[in-house]
Amino acid sequence: MGGGIMGTTSSGRKGEQLAASYLKRKGYAVIANNYRRTHGEVDIIAKDGETLVFVEVKSRKNRAFGNPIDAVNPVKQKRLQFMARQYMAERELCHVNVRFDIIEILWGDTAKQAVKIHHVKNAF
Repeated sequence: MGGGIMGTTSSGRKGEQLAASYLKRKGYAVIANNYRRTHGEVDIIAKDGETLVFVEVKSRKNRAFGNPIDAVNPVKQKRLQFMARQYMAERELCHVNVRFDIIEILWGDTAKQAVKIHHVKNAF
């Protein structure tokens, strides 16, 4: 896929793996990767202390089409919130602190350019 947006599933999965490693280094406990149901998917579900965190990972090669976070529009946010409710209902989790984070990943154009990770806590 052109335009600077990483369109292949393998590139997206690579970004999600990088984000999961980043969260683990920060002390999060990653509970699930790619939680899927009929109405959508949550990239990462993790625990930050006592808080259950639903994480959306967005990767880009550049900012030609905006920041990665811009792709998490209100429709996507509602879908993630729905998925969180479904996850919690399946596990009978009632009184749990919940947060929605976004991890942006900007890939470097060359081997010398570092990958940039931007973690937005409580994004919506």
